[in-house]
Amino acid sequence: MTITTDFLLAEMATCRQQTLAIFDAVAESLCYVQGHPEFSPIGWHLGHIAYTESLWLLPSPWQQKLSIPAAKAYFSVENLPKSNRSYLPPLTEIIKYCQEVRELVWHLADRFTTDQQKLLLFLLQHESQHREIICYVLHMLGHPITGIPAAIPAAVIGQTITIPGGEFRQGSDDIWALDNERQPFLSYVDEFSIDVHPITRGQYQEFMEAGGYDRQELWSVNGWQWRQQHLDIRQPRYWQVQGLTDDHPVYGVSFYEAEAYAKFGGKRLPTEAEWEKSCSYLPDFNYVYQWTQTKFHAYPGFQFFPYAGYSATYFDDQHYVLRGKSWQSQKWTDRPTFRNWYHPHVRDIFVGIRCVTPGSAN
Repeated sequence: MTITTDFLLAEMATCRQQTLAIFDAVAESLCYVQGHPEFSPIGWHLGHIAYTESLWLLPSPWQQKLSIPAAKAYFSVENLPKSNRSYLPPLTEIIKYCQEVRELVWHLADRFTTDQQKLLLFLLQHESQHREIICYVLHMLGHPITGIPAAIPAAVIGQTITIPGGEFRQGSDDIWALDNERQPFLSYVDEFSIDVHPITRGQYQEFMEAGGYDRQELWSVNGWQWRQQHLDIRQPRYWQVQGLTDDHPVYGVSFYEAEAYAKFGGKRLPTEAEWEKSCSYLPDFNYVYQWTQTKFHAYPGFQFFPYAGYSATYFDDQHYVLRGKSWQSQKWTDRPTFRNWYHPHVRDIFVGIRCVTPGSAN
């Protein structure tokens, strides 16, 4: 398929409709609420989407003529702590600003170079990711969002599949691939078995009923230290969400909880390479992201695009890779090589658990 500027602008328009539809159903007061110390208010995310688009596609003099000329002071990442991102213009002004930026981008579109088309690919996925984070924040605040993750089919619950050992091509050089997915390279894994689906709430209930949160032997050193700092935590973050049953995937767990659950079952979390290789053998049950045991790092030959702060800043040995997608992910980031990353203590996102066992499945 040939990727044209017109195609990308049409996709960006579709993505923007889906983003703005969220705000149609939200009280404006929620736009300025920081639902969690590590997450920005949803109004900031909306403005940041447009600010980033203007930064990469509009000439500087044009940026100054927008209705929020000091957008950097509100919507940038640099030198703006998340705790200060609640001080925003009214929602109507943010939406107007978004529309102005997009109209100017359309005005310039017939002059876009191949490099600017690459920026459109990035910006489309950038908005898609921020839209998903907006859903995280609303979920934290207890505000209804569209749907819940699909239930796992009863026929496959508890099933595993054996993945043969050997080399495979990890990463991607596809036109959609973001900088941290490039460059593809040969990766080797030993034979392993992996759960066919993310762990269900019913399966996780067994861990809870067996006193998993109080059994130090199930937790890593760092995990137990986190556990002692949060003795009030005795279930996943979103355990009480209405409509969820035992057959739905558990989500809202930290890396440490995922790690402890895996050990409880005599298993472990997959490496990033194991997770990616398994994709070609498994049905698509990626209703929630899944933690891996791999820290977020650069692939061989990594080159940042469009700026170092998108990925390279997080190659800090402090973030773990999440793989898959959630029910709020959009098609523009739906691929086996897509990488997400968070600190191991974060449990407020749509992330669950998939486990592996070394060697052949029983």
